[in-house]
Amino acid sequence: FQQLLRAQLWPATSTQPSTAATFSLLHHFDILTSETSVSISGFHCALEQLTDNRLLSDIPLLRIVRQRQWVILCKRFGRRHIEAGLENIQPGELAVECIFCPQPSKNMPDGWEENAYMCAYNYVAECCIQL
Repeated sequence: FQQLLRAQLWPATSTQPSTAATFSLLHHFDILTSETSVSISGFHCALEQLTDNRLLSDIPLLRIVRQRQWVILCKRFGRRHIEAGLENIQPGELAVECIFCPQPSKNMPDGWEENAYMCAYNYVAECCIQL
């Protein structure tokens, strides 16, 4: 598995991979999906036509793309090196906390409950957020 990744190949399965996609192919797919409205099936059909019209229907391109996007998502949100592993990520753990949103234990003054109306007015006026 690590040898394939070092060779710039993304394996289709994690156990006994026999099919892989190059990193450049996945990069092209990322660019096309972000700049145009191409779907995975449209990209797959175009890929078939570019490669001598051979049938590539048994290549699990969608699985490869989803696995890669999941790993990149975990990497970008700092969850790659957690001890519990990527399988144990709870819902909401990949979300980044907004530093401007009022959070009572972090960025709100003590005793804000007593004057909650004025506190809410100040936060809306300063940050233009919804409470």
